[in-house]
Amino acid sequence: MMTVFYDGQCPLCASEVSWLQKKVSPGRMLFQDISVPVFNPSVYGKTMPAMMAELHVLDDNGQWHTAMDATRLIYREIGLGWLVAPTKLPGLKQLFDWAYATFARFRPRLQKNHGQCEVQPVRIHAKNIVQFPRRR
Repeated sequence: MMTVFYDGQCPLCASEVSWLQKKVSPGRMLFQDISVPVFNPSVYGKTMPAMMAELHVLDDNGQWHTAMDATRLIYREIGLGWLVAPTKLPGLKQLFDWAYATFARFRPRLQKNHGQCEVQPVRIHAKNIVQFPRRR
């Protein structure tokens, strides 16, 4: 069984994992929150800073995948490999790998309020909502 290691204190990460849990076939993927106090990265030969620095996946064969490679593997597993397939094309692979690395590098700066990512709510004002007539 594939294991996805994620930061449960980050609302963005937790939201993505919640979505993935609905998409994955039962028994195919285990989700390990690395922010819980009982998580010990040394069991896996890793350090907490390394685990927090980027997404980690341990596949069925005991091989580690990180960052965009981990994302690609996860999406293939849930049947959405076609969605991330272009991120492996020459030129685009480097771009997406760079974009992920950039996001991962700045993610800790987004974390405020005792380790939680701060995601700003979007405010929608009623006067900005356009209503379209219903089709009959």
